[in-house]
Amino acid sequence: MSKKEYDDDDGRTIADMSNLPSPGFFKYRSFKKYGTFAKQNEDEAQKKDDDLDLSDDERRGYIGGALAATLLIGAIFAAGGAVVILIFSLIGH
Repeated sequence: MSKKEYDDDDGRTIADMSNLPSPGFFKYRSFKKYGTFAKQNEDEAQKKDDDLDLSDDERRGYIGGALAATLLIGAIFAAGGAVVILIFSLIGH
C-alpha cells in the first residue's frame, strides 16, 4: 500500500503526535512515561501547587465550606426521600 500524494502538501508538520501514548485496553496510559510532554505537565503542575500557599485558617475554612455544602445537599436528598415515602404511605391506605 503506497502513501497518498496530495497536491497541496508542502511537508510541514502541523502537530507532532509521536510522543503521545495510545489508549490502553481499559484506561489511558500515564503521560509521565513520555519525555518532554510529561516534563511540561510536571512543570505546570508544580507551578500551580506553588501558587496555593494557604494558611491553616484558610485551609480549614475551605474544608468547612465544602463539608457544609455536602451536608446541605445530603439533607435536601434525605428530605426529598422522606416526602416520597410519606406520599407513598398515604396513597397505600
